[in-house]
Amino acid sequence: MQFALKSTESIQKTLTDRMNNITWVGVELKGTTYHLTVVEKNEPEKEEYVSPRHLVAKKKAVIQRLVVDEGLAIVKLNDYVKKGDILVSGNIGAEDKPQLVAAKGVVLAETWYTTEAELPLKSEIDVLTGENKTMYRIGWKDTSIPIWGFWGKDYQRETVEKNTSSFHFLGMELPITFTKQVIHESELGIKTYTKKEAKDVLFKLAREDVLSKVSDDATIKKEKILHERVENGKVKVTIYYQVIEDIAIAQPIVQGD
Repeated sequence: MQFALKSTESIQKTLTDRMNNITWVGVELKGTTYHLTVVEKNEPEKEEYVSPRHLVAKKKAVIQRLVVDEGLAIVKLNDYVKKGDILVSGNIGAEDKPQLVAAKGVVLAETWYTTEAELPLKSEIDVLTGENKTMYRIGWKDTSIPIWGFWGKDYQRETVEKNTSSFHFLGMELPITFTKQVIHESELGIKTYTKKEAKDVLFKLAREDVLSKVSDDATIKKEKILHERVENGKVKVTIYYQVIEDIAIAQPIVQGD
């Protein structure tokens, strides 16, 4: 009995016609075995549907840069806007024939922040002596039992580092914990600052506070001390910041707007 094998060209055409997700297929016959080489289609991902919307200001600001990917720009460079003002409209049609889209873009604007900070010129701090001990504990619900390292002398003053891990079984978290505690002996020390050193620390703390309130791509354009004074052994400052940030947020378009 003989079997008629299809030609490689026939197999290649059949696979290409029937499989929509490939660009090309190569077929090679070696003995009684076919070897296939497949090149898949590199189709772009379909964009997720976004309902019609405007981009509005999330706070008062002065426009510095406007990049519109979709929609109609309502504001221009150096415009002052208030919270809720439309920056990019999702209505790109005529008044009598509206055409609604999902507005997209970036609206960089100058915003303003004022923050207050204070720091004692002299303060008590814990200074580590270098002595430490490690303790391990097993916990069950609200109960914790030491299993290792609970012997040895107690420190009069100490700083504790704690790391707790939980146990899982078949994807479920069990009410059992394992805790490692590193207990460092410490002594009371005194930290003193000059007025300049205190101001440098306060500048850093205030800057971190402002940046924690804005997006990661925001930048500080200008910072200035408005007030500074020494009162009751503390340096107190009020600092003004000009920040460049994206102020655009989406606002869905309700039919009839």
